[in-house]
Amino acid sequence: WKRANGEEMLFLSANSRLSPGEPIRGGIPVVFPQFANLGPLPQHGFVRTATWDVVEVSRDPGGSVFALLRTRDTEATRALWPHAFRATLRVTLDEALSTAITIENTGDEAFPFQCDFHTYLRVGDLRKVAVEGLEGATYQDRTAKGAERRERRRPLRIDGETDRIYVARPGRLRIRDESRSRIVLHDRAGFNDVVIWNPGEERARTTIGLADGEYLTMLAVESAQAVPPVQLAPG
Repeated sequence: WKRANGEEMLFLSANSRLSPGEPIRGGIPVVFPQFANLGPLPQHGFVRTATWDVVEVSRDPGGSVFALLRTRDTEATRALWPHAFRATLRVTLDEALSTAITIENTGDEAFPFQCDFHTYLRVGDLRKVAVEGLEGATYQDRTAKGAERRERRRPLRIDGETDRIYVARPGRLRIRDESRSRIVLHDRAGFNDVVIWNPGEERARTTIGLADGEYLTMLAVESAQAVPPVQLAPG
């Protein structure tokens, strides 16, 4: 996703292998039906490593370009999670980037699910980034076994490994990327939670597999529905 001046807005690690079945460290991975390790499935479920079909690429009546992509259950997914589903992703480009997902229960039984757009924003220098709009919010600190805390910093600045689910946080976020003299506006609908994540220097190298120094050029600001899961009826 590039601005008119050619500036890339999304982060992609130089170490991403872009191989079938491998998670990509960058872009906007789609998390479904499980967030992180909050359940028995593989980390972040299985849709982020699934194959998607391109259903349509066109313009809407307002002139915006959009792409429609779709994936659904397979024998492999049902072996992990015994439910039939269809996921349709719409990506729209105009003055902004907009992503929307529709989950359909195509089976005979209700199922619970979590969902998340794991957006990797590219930033100039993480040490000069501020996130506004989370003041006073309650969050689960996943670096401290999910301990519940309240955000007291105004604005939020990242100073080490950060992995937080801000629960039921409505409204717009403003991500000030001071080293690039820009503000990214983050709006969402249908997703009640916000996830802020950066692995920090050590985990970026030892666990996540980012290239040297890349953790300073990314910040994940995610639209999520994790707490509680959605209960979806058949049909």
